Amino acid sequence: MEIANGTRIQFPIEMSLPWILTDHILETHDPALMESLLYPLDLYNDAADCALNRFHRRFFFDEIEAEANLVFDQLVYKLSDQLFRYYKQYAASILLDKKFRMEAQKAGWREPYPQPNRYAAALIRQRSVQLLGRSIDLSYLLSQRINRAITKSLEEAIQRFLCSDITAVVELEALIECNRLCHRMLAEYLELDDFDGMLQEANNLVTSPLSKIAFHVFWEVTWDLVKNYCYNGSTNRFVQTKFALAETLEREKPSPCAPEYLWGSKSLNSCYEAIFQLCRGFIGAPHFSAICRLLGYQGIFIIFTEIMKFCKSLV
Repeated sequence: MEIANGTRIQFPIEMSLPWILTDHILETHDPALMESLLYPLDLYNDAADCALNRFHRRFFFDEIEAEANLVFDQLVYKLSDQLFRYYKQYAASILLDKKFRMEAQKAGWREPYPQPNRYAAALIRQRSVQLLGRSIDLSYLLSQRINRAITKSLEEAIQRFLCSDITAVVELEALIECNRLCHRMLAEYLELDDFDGMLQEANNLVTSPLSKIAFHVFWEVTWDLVKNYCYNGSTNRFVQTKFALAETLEREKPSPCAPEYLWGSKSLNSCYEAIFQLCRGFIGAPHFSAICRLLGYQGIFIIFTEIMKFCKSLV
C-alpha cells in the first residue's frame, strides 16, 4: 500500500512474492520443488506477525489476510486442476492400446507416459496447513474439487454419447473406465466420493429408474437401428442400408469440452478418436457387449420391456 501511494486498495496477486514463488513451483512441474510448495506461504505468517506485534496496524493485517486468502484459493484451484489432468493423462496412457502406441510411434507420434510420483503424497494428504493462525485442511479442499472434476468428466462423457448414434457406446464405456481408473489412483491419496455413486448421479439414476444412457439406447434402437440398419449374416453385424427407410435423426452437436475432461490431452484425444472411429458405421458384438455392461440386468430388462411395448404399438 505504501509503494502504491494509496492508489491501490490491495496489491495485485501477480506482484505478490509468495504467489510468484508458489506459481513458479506449480508451473515448472519439478518433483523436487513440489514438496516445498507450501513454504512460501510462511511469508504471510511473518508479515502478519510484524503488522500486529511490531507496527500495531490492524489494517495492514487485514490486507495481508485478504491477499493470503486469495493466494491460497488460487493454489488449491491450480493444484487440483493439475492433479486431475495429470492422473487423467496417466490413466488414458495406461489404457491406450499398446499396438496402436507402437504403430503411432513409428509414424512419428510422441506421447510419453506422465512422469510418475510428480506430486508428493505428503503434500496431497496435508490436513493441517497453518496460515494466519488458522488450520486449513488442504486434503479436504482438494478432494472437493477433484470430486467435482470427475463428476463433470462423467457428465461430459454421457453428454457426448447423447449427441451421437448408438455406435458411440464403445467410446462411452472406455471413457467411464478411464475415469474409474483415474478415480482409483487419486483415491490412494484423497478421500473421494464413491465412483459408482458419482456415475449414478451423472447418469440421472438417483431420481429416475431409467438412466440417460438407457433412454438414449432405447431411442436409438427404435428410431435408428430398426429403421435404417439391416443384418449382415456373413459378418454378424448390423450395417446401414443404402436406401434410408426413415428420416435421418437430427442430433445435437456436442458442446466444446476441455481435453482433461475426455482423455487428458489433445494428443490423447486424437489417438482415441482414431481408435473408436473403427467402431463407427456398423453395430455388432462390441457395441452390444458395451451396452450390457453399462446397463446391467435391470437396465436391459427395462429396455427390453419398452422395446416390446413399442413393437406392439406398431401392430
